[in-house]
Amino acid sequence: MTSVPRPPGFERHAPWIEALTYVLAAVLPLAAIAMLIRPWASGLAIPFSYNVDALFTGQIIKGVLHNGWWLTDPALGAPGVHNLYEMPGADTLLWATIRVLGGFTGNWATVTNMFYLLGYPAVGLTTVFALRKLGTSRLVALCGAVLYALIPYHWMRGEGHLLLSAYAVVPLLALVALRMDSDRPLLLAVREAGRRPAWDLRSARSLATLAVCVVGAACGVYYAFFGAAFILLASVRGAIRRSEKRVALAGVALALAMGVVAAAQAAPNVVLAASEGPNAAGLVRNPGQAEVDGLKVTQLFLPIDGHRIPAFAALKATYREGLRALGPSLDNEANTASLGLLGALGFLGSMLVFVFGRSRPAALRSDADPSGDADPSGETPHPGEIVRTAGFLSLCALLLATVGGFGAMLAVLVPQIRAYNRISIFVGFFAVVALAALADRSLENRTGSARLLVMVGLVAVTTVGALDQTPVTLAVPPAQVAAYRADAALGATVMKALPKGTAVFQLPYMPYPEPGGPIFGMQDYDPLRGYLHTDGLRWSYAAMKGRADDAWQKATAMLPPSEMVRAARARGFSAVWVQTDGYTDGGAAIEGSLTRLLGTPVVTSADGRFVVWRI
Repeated sequence: MTSVPRPPGFERHAPWIEALTYVLAAVLPLAAIAMLIRPWASGLAIPFSYNVDALFTGQIIKGVLHNGWWLTDPALGAPGVHNLYEMPGADTLLWATIRVLGGFTGNWATVTNMFYLLGYPAVGLTTVFALRKLGTSRLVALCGAVLYALIPYHWMRGEGHLLLSAYAVVPLLALVALRMDSDRPLLLAVREAGRRPAWDLRSARSLATLAVCVVGAACGVYYAFFGAAFILLASVRGAIRRSEKRVALAGVALALAMGVVAAAQAAPNVVLAASEGPNAAGLVRNPGQAEVDGLKVTQLFLPIDGHRIPAFAALKATYREGLRALGPSLDNEANTASLGLLGALGFLGSMLVFVFGRSRPAALRSDADPSGDADPSGETPHPGEIVRTAGFLSLCALLLATVGGFGAMLAVLVPQIRAYNRISIFVGFFAVVALAALADRSLENRTGSARLLVMVGLVAVTTVGALDQTPVTLAVPPAQVAAYRADAALGATVMKALPKGTAVFQLPYMPYPEPGGPIFGMQDYDPLRGYLHTDGLRWSYAAMKGRADDAWQKATAMLPPSEMVRAARARGFSAVWVQTDGYTDGGAAIEGSLTRLLGTPVVTSADGRFVVWRI
């Protein structure tokens, strides 16, 4: 970016100012989300989300804390052992972070909350780093970090999609992609002007690039997939613009490295799942899901749910009601793609610049001929080209991820990648990059009071943008706090009533994972509530659907009560747990039958929703 006059002594204090920028980038988003959630009101020991997918998240985190990893849990899936072999992932670094947090507390809810909250300063720090490497001024980088850390995707994913909300690696992967289409593509070096670039694989710059790609491939399969795609696309554009195929080859190498790292993490799942044989009733991925869960431009531009301005909130509610009227599945997680007003402007502006802007001559810059004004080493790409590349990648994101796009075609071959709406978090960063370039342009050549006025304006616009991207409150609802405490009290009572090691057969039957919707009043993953609040017991729920243990549970749950009890006892179960609102009659029939067979229940929840008998 264009340099501006600095006051005397500024450079002497620059390191401290730089450090302060990073500190504020970490603190401000954390402070903002804390003011919205108000964790001091309910306490960190109560999860910020406690229903449906958040229960699934809690189950895996508790398993990691108790068993050391996430693939198996002997406390679930009785009479067998729960496993997630058929859900391969690439989240090694995230699970390792959760293990580290577990060293401070063994409480799964506290660890979940800590991990989620720490995501805000983590995103702020990586965003400032990426923007500074792209030549953005400190104040603008800080404003961009606040906006990006508070993007609706972050809090709307929340603890239900906890690992997706940990997207701190996205700015780093996007930085690599943007650099591949710069005057100094990564992994390459030019020692003399006019000469072809040579491979540069041992420099600190190249090693750092490889490290980012390895880390990116260990923070989620979707971020690895999208990150590798953007790196490859930017590299191809850079190769074409410069007539230098080695730029494309460098991008291919980075994308392949990420693919290898991701595949290595998924390999144990694939091998173990294969050892159990095919599972036609298991987690079948339908390529058509890419059409349902694809990216929608409408949802990028529409305001958030519960917007502070009632008219905007009503507009969004009307849109979602319309989707549900067409089909409940259409109102899905793609709703989290909202960019906010500023993000939408940055997204649209970057694509307009790419389509209509005038590109500067492309050339591989040599170390001997730096021309960047913000970085004398020549590391900083030209700001206009940064925005054009961001616009190009945003357009590629639309072509790949939109409903009916190339991603839907690709899903026929790779159905495991189906929720293409998740690319929106990359689109959001490219939008921030474009906004940062515009903001720095407004500061260009301004000094004194004029510069101060613009800086104040940028802070004000950022504040308005943050308010636009967040609701009035994200505080844990009182009903949710009460439900958690009631379940905790019930769990304590169950542990007193049942000896350690007791196997508990759970009714009614619900498939696992991805149950597919409520069973009367029983919501997805409700059977996990007992496990989450007890230790030392074994639970029948969470056997992989389609496998032998799951098939036995399903068949046994359909037997007459007397036969069901005999079958459960024969397989080692010593107790029956019934969730009464999972039945059309509120559980009256099954409760009456089991009471006649087994006598008075040993535990009944205060609201009568959960009833336990010894058998």
